Order: sequence, then structure tokens, then C-alpha cells
Amino acid sequence: MSSVFCQKFAGGRVEIVLNRPQRKNALNRQAAVEFRAAVSASLQAPVVLLRGEGGSFCSGGDLDELHGLAAADLQATMAQVQEALLDLSRASALSVAWVEGVALGGGVELALAADLIWMHPQARLRAAQLEMGLVPGWGGLERAIGRLGAARGRSLFLDPQWIGAEQALAAGLADRVVADLVTARHQADQLAELAPDAVAAIKRESAVSPGLFARLWEGPAHQQAVARFKASRNPTTAQSGASDDQAGGEAGA
Repeated sequence: MSSVFCQKFAGGRVEIVLNRPQRKNALNRQAAVEFRAAVSASLQAPVVLLRGEGGSFCSGGDLDELHGLAAADLQATMAQVQEALLDLSRASALSVAWVEGVALGGGVELALAADLIWMHPQARLRAAQLEMGLVPGWGGLERAIGRLGAARGRSLFLDPQWIGAEQALAAGLADRVVADLVTARHQADQLAELAPDAVAAIKRESAVSPGLFARLWEGPAHQQAVARFKASRNPTTAQSGASDDQAGGEAGA
């Protein structure tokens, strides 16, 4: 059975599933290779949900196995995960880390690579690399600083504490607290309906140019959204094909 696999669902959602529950989904050499392959297979999806099987998200690297590798093999294994996370963060796909149970060490770095972090109410995370005599090896420090700011991003690793879902939400480390996987999937499916060009632009730009806004204003996704809005405000008029003027002007651009 695969240590990491990719599932595609109707509506466009793709799930990347870490499947080593007996090891709290820690990544070994095989899982690292499969993880990169799963990410590569999901990059054209509108939304990617990254999750773990068995009630845990990810406990980082599998120390028992990784310590048995030669230096070159260890470096190659680490590179597989690093490149996969870079691909995920650079892709136009909107990525969501669904954190259930624990995210520990490198598991926190996996979550940080996603665009959004959603946590189960009982989930906890802890960036414990420093206690193991290590630094973040999968880009987690840079991403934590980007998400939290320099001081708080460094503090996540310099002062490793267990952080619960509500605390993470208040700190800006998590974006939502979500009751269960069914709800997470439903909310991810809603994100899959967002305009892909607009999602990609927000991911890659620190400021949106007037030209891009104008192009998206004339684009099909905006026109369809306006039509849906008008229909919801005045369904009788929309169905009859009459003027929608009285429904217009109530939604912000």
C-alpha cells in the first residue's frame, strides 16, 4: 500500500493523503518520493486538500528510518520533500492543510507550505526541531515568518510549545477551526468554485495591478458570478429575462 496517495473527486478537489498512521504519518524515504509524485499529480486541480490518515496529520520525518540512511540518501530524501513543498506553494492550485490530531516538527512545515491551514478543534501542533538539535529543513522558518512576521515566526521554532486550534487561529497560524473531515471537504469544494485566475494572481502578487483587475472584470468567472448574484436577488426577473437593474449595485467588486 502506498505511503502517500492522491485522490481526485468530482468538482475538482484533489486530496493528498499521508498514509502511515502507525507512525503518525511520519515521512520515510518511500513516503518522500510518493509525496512529491502526489503533489506533481495534483498541481492542475483548483483545490488541494493535504491530510493524514488515522487521526494524525504528520509527525515530520521518520527518525528511526532516516538515521539509517547514508548521507547522500538522506539529502536526496529531504530534497524530495523540499521540492514537493516548493511546487505546492508555487502552484496555481489553492492548497489547504487539514490538521487533525498532531502536527509535529516537519509536520508543521508541511502545513505551513499550504495556502490555508484548517485545524480540527482538538488538533495540536508543535515545531520541535530545535529540541532535536535541528533547524527547520523543509522551508518552515521562511514560511512561518511570511505568515506570522519575523519575531513570531522565529518564536514558533525558538520556543516550541504545543499550540491548540483556537490558539493557532487567534495567532494567525491557522485560518479556520473545522469540525470534521466531512466539513473540511465541503468547504474545500466551495473553494474549488473560485475563479482560478484570480486565485493564482492573489497567490503570486503582493499587489494587484489595475490591468489584471480590468481583465478579470471582463472575464467569464466574474460575469457568471454577477449573473448568479442577480438571480439570487431577483429570481423571478432573472428567469423571465427582464432587466436586472434593480438587483445591481448591491455587491462589492
